[in-house]
Amino acid sequence: MNLKWKFILVQGLLLVLIAVLLYFTLREYKWYFLASEVGYILLVVLSIYLYKSIFRPLKLLQQGTEALKDQDFAVKLRPTSSKETNELISVYNKMIDTIREKRISQQEQHFFLELIMDALPVGILILDFDQQISSFNPKAAGILNIENTDIGKPLANLAHPISNDIAAIPLNESTIVRDEGAKYFRCLSNRFMHRGFPRRFLIIEEISNEIMETEKNAYGKVIRMMAHEVNNSVGAINSILDSLLNETELDDTEAKEYLRIIMERNESLNHFMANFAEVVRLPVPSKENFSLKQLLNDVFLLMKVKISREQIDYRISLPEEDVIIQGDKEQLGQAFINIILNAAEAIEGQGTIDIQLNAFPIIVTIKDDGIGIDQEAAEKIFTPFFSTKPTGQGVGLTLVREILHNHKTKFSLKSENGWTRFKIQF
Repeated sequence: MNLKWKFILVQGLLLVLIAVLLYFTLREYKWYFLASEVGYILLVVLSIYLYKSIFRPLKLLQQGTEALKDQDFAVKLRPTSSKETNELISVYNKMIDTIREKRISQQEQHFFLELIMDALPVGILILDFDQQISSFNPKAAGILNIENTDIGKPLANLAHPISNDIAAIPLNESTIVRDEGAKYFRCLSNRFMHRGFPRRFLIIEEISNEIMETEKNAYGKVIRMMAHEVNNSVGAINSILDSLLNETELDDTEAKEYLRIIMERNESLNHFMANFAEVVRLPVPSKENFSLKQLLNDVFLLMKVKISREQIDYRISLPEEDVIIQGDKEQLGQAFINIILNAAEAIEGQGTIDIQLNAFPIIVTIKDDGIGIDQEAAEKIFTPFFSTKPTGQGVGLTLVREILHNHKTKFSLKSENGWTRFKIQF
């Protein structure tokens, strides 16, 4: 029995009881009995009004509840003559408006997300709570050859070669997988919350062209860097050999000194290029104790013939005591050669290149009074393949940076007061 019939039953019993009491109590008193009958009729009318006041709003709210069950959020209740009922109706109507707005917003967002997923150049694969395929976008269908009939199947059960690999990717991790051919895919596994529970999704991106382009650029960088280093050393050696062939005033001691430098530079270059080709990157420094003073002097003599011309004053200042450091002699020699060549190329006409070695602390300074480095170039000077020269390859200073960085030295390159200084502190 619902509330309405309970109210009718209780109210009806009360009215019958009152009528019986009035009859047996006042039937002998005519005027009192008539007055009580009028009061009784008023009581009945008041009961009917009370019934309508209580159950009409309840009926309206029941209609609203039925509309909510049917997910019909367009139904709103009209105000009544009851203030209390109108307050309930107002709350209900506001709730309906809020639900309808949220529902419309969610539908719009869902539609927008579907459009984005369909337009994305990467594959999106969403799994359900049981780790089975729930939905996917067209790109994922194209990558994994998924059809609608695969919905509800475990990811690992797909026939695609990478399905097992991507199914095993841990959450919040990204990895690169390759299929049976030459295609590479970058895959990311993550999750989102749905109805209070986590659901997993996968992002799959084909990066075959990207990897091939990266490999191509890496090969190009290696080739250009190797060619750059060969040209630097071979050019200096050829200049010395040309001078030895055409110079008649050199004594045997001087000639032997130049020949020794040539042989050492050839051996160093051969060893350097062999290591470079073996690992396709700059080798880890093979550190040993050697004389930095002797290395700088050898590099100075090697480069002297190549860059010595009337317009350039090429000089070196070394301390009296020997300076012993630990490092890769071959790599540091290549670095000094590159720095000196950059200094020479920066001089247009007359100029000076000055090499200085300080013993305490150990600092090598190579400076020139050439055209200098402007602010814009200073920010990019160590960027791979960036060069301020029209025919430059942008390789020399990149190699210098890597060598000095691997030796854990402090170095700087800046122009001020008419000089450009490359300072290296060991």
